[in-house]
Amino acid sequence: MRRRRGEVRHLGSIAYEMALTAEGVFQYALFSAPRLWDIAAGALLVREAGGEVLQWRKGRWTPFGPVAAGTAKEIERLKEWRAPVLAGPSSVVQWVAGGLKVRRLLLWRLWWRLRARG
Repeated sequence: MRRRRGEVRHLGSIAYEMALTAEGVFQYALFSAPRLWDIAAGALLVREAGGEVLQWRKGRWTPFGPVAAGTAKEIERLKEWRAPVLAGPSSVVQWVAGGLKVRRLLLWRLWWRLRARG
């Protein structure tokens, strides 16, 4: 991000962080590459609370779309789904997305890995 957009918090559960975002405890939630099953329920909570959920796709932030699978091939594709995700109130999400680039997310993810190694 071009400027600091808040403090990094990591609680260990994406679902819990999304629930706190939906409740308004967190201003927004940003995840570098979660699995679909980690964010699906939380995305629903954020949307039902009036917020917005975006995913990084094809070089830009797009709305997190509906997920459906019928064939075995589609199910396998969903198992491999990973994308940066940004969630929170629409005004905050748009502000953060405007100053956020995925290359920076990759650096952020590297920082978390190094931090975890101690």
